[in-house]
Amino acid sequence: MFEKDIIHYLKEFSRVLKPNGLVIASFFILDNQALAAAHKGCGKKHRHPLTFKFKFYEGCYINDQQFPEGAIGYTPDKIKSMIRKSGLTINGRHIHRGGWFGIKEASDGQDLIVFEKSSPIKSLVRLFQTIKFTNH
Repeated sequence: MFEKDIIHYLKEFSRVLKPNGLVIASFFILDNQALAAAHKGCGKKHRHPLTFKFKFYEGCYINDQQFPEGAIGYTPDKIKSMIRKSGLTINGRHIHRGGWFGIKEASDGQDLIVFEKSSPIKSLVRLFQTIKFTNH
């Protein structure tokens, strides 16, 4: 899916989830390690090789110029941007890397992210945890 569609779905998840509700979504997360491995051809073990060598727009790469929606990958910064617009947060450190780009210890398939609809209290706690206090 492209960014506007992902944001739409994430907002819908946020709308229907109860506070502290969870949802799992799959992505191709294109950090430096994944992009380098994909460009080297580590994803070629699949029936449809995943190389993500075509930059579609900032933070978004496609696998096939003839069929752009066949496989779309996003950089971590682009995923964070979509999450900020959705009303969801990542549940703790629940990002599970898939084996699509050659990680041997990972399961085959896409990367998974567990999202959470934070309760208002939990959101305030996270906000205060990010504030840096200084002595004057």
